[in-house]
Amino acid sequence: MEIVNKQTKVDTIRKRWEDQYPPGRDPDKWEHVNKRLIEDPPQTCEEIDELIGNKSWTRIRCYQCDEEKDVVVRVGEEPDYESSTSWICKDCLKIALKMIKDYEKTN
Repeated sequence: MEIVNKQTKVDTIRKRWEDQYPPGRDPDKWEHVNKRLIEDPPQTCEEIDELIGNKSWTRIRCYQCDEEKDVVVRVGEEPDYESSTSWICKDCLKIALKMIKDYEKTN
């Protein structure tokens, strides 16, 4: 498990981008992004959004309630193409914990 927040997104953008678009893959389309990530890495999520052209690389969304959040917990396997991974917000974690406690009371 790990906490995911805006700073996590900023700190990991280069590795996440290179995992998806390794150097040499579609160089005409992505070379400017690769170059910027190495030479002048973005310092905010807004800079990443501007560089890439959308918010998909910085969006933090709870996979249970489907709402955008400032922080979530990643649970499950290390994220990969076919991993069993989820990102869950505090509110949904509280609901899940209550469900378990209620279950334990009756069993």
